[in-house]
Amino acid sequence: MNAVQCYDMSIQTLPSGKDFLILMCKEKDGSNKLNEPLNQNPFDLKIYIDESSGNYSLVFEFIDSDIAFKLQTGRNEDNCPPLKKIKGNQIKFITTGIWTGKSRQGRTCEYNKQLLRLGQLDIGECFKKADRVQFVPGELEKEPSVVVLIYKDYDHIFNAEADEAYNKLINLTVGNPALEISPGGSLVNLKIWDILIDLEVKIDGLKYSEEQLNKFLQETDPNDSFAFVLGFPSTGGERAAIASTKKEGFEIITLKGYSYKK
Repeated sequence: MNAVQCYDMSIQTLPSGKDFLILMCKEKDGSNKLNEPLNQNPFDLKIYIDESSGNYSLVFEFIDSDIAFKLQTGRNEDNCPPLKKIKGNQIKFITTGIWTGKSRQGRTCEYNKQLLRLGQLDIGECFKKADRVQFVPGELEKEPSVVVLIYKDYDHIFNAEADEAYNKLINLTVGNPALEISPGGSLVNLKIWDILIDLEVKIDGLKYSEEQLNKFLQETDPNDSFAFVLGFPSTGGERAAIASTKKEGFEIITLKGYSYKK
């Protein structure tokens, strides 16, 4: 910490609504040096609050080594209310930066634009941000059925981090993943699970069409394989357009059957 001269912190919010933590250094060179180990090594963030002052200390522990560093912020929830977001696990990203001056709105800063994830990506939380789910039975003999999580558009997918969550799930669904469907009123709960590799992704509270689901259940055998994809409303039809989550083209998750629970 002495080498990079990290001495302060700030919590900022992007126009998309994402909150992120900035570790402030004295000079830009120190900010870049601190960004490197954070970017290249997994780490945990622990929070300590002084009982007498309420001041926060942030301790970063690198998982694959005995190295750790501590930032005594000198801030508490009274003089820095956004600290409550750290305690409430609402801050999902981190970067480094420097203070550059002052404006009428307060201090101004410059920070590394590549935001680093703070903690693990919650796949289910990203998928729950979809507007609804669509159940589409295959219409042709060799056409598989499809379950589509529908977002407003690509920006909605990116802001929900659903593309990153989908790509992560691709790597996890290497066994025999299945879908559990549990409707309740106007919402449906989904669970992607595979007992052989301890996979369980819960996607609760999605809007759906009961008529669509019933048609899917009637025309899709519980042991049939089907596609699980992300999508958004198409311009000229009822069926959603499938969204690609990779620059090099489509890669689709195949689920190996479903179970239905009322």
